[in-house]
Amino acid sequence: SLAFSLKSRIKHLKVTVESR
Repeated sequence: SLAFSLKSRIKHLKVTVESR
């Protein structure tokens, strides 16, 4: 679903930012 895709993308972005 779209909501799941968006959530997953946000989570990935958050992890990437935190990793940096």
